Amino acid sequence: MKRFLLSAALGIAALVAHWPGAHADEGLKCMSAEDIQGQAEVGSVRHGGRSLRLDGADAALFLDYLNNRIGDPTDYKADTLIVGLYPDLGYVLVAFIVDGCADQRALVRLDPSSFVRAYRAARGVPA
Repeated sequence: MKRFLLSAALGIAALVAHWPGAHADEGLKCMSAEDIQGQAEVGSVRHGGRSLRLDGADAALFLDYLNNRIGDPTDYKADTLIVGLYPDLGYVLVAFIVDGCADQRALVRLDPSSFVRAYRAARGVPA
């Protein structure tokens, strides 16, 4: 159990190593989609996964499914989504890119089955 918890902590730390905990400082530097995708790639590969990028209609359809069909209704917004798959840890992390910058207040952790349902919806594949 300790090993699992340590692995989970390392997986999250790999993606959010430079992610500020609060958005109180308006002078935060913009983290681009490429920056976030690079962090997701390093962390996810370490845990047997990979990163994905969803833009345009794919991102909109994924967000529609996430906002309206997974858990409580939400209002996540983004132009681009960076997804880190962490199969060894049993979850998926989704980062939101708005106007070219990472939304540093939001990072969503999904269970794999919820991710698969939203991803299939984004790709137009029936559930």
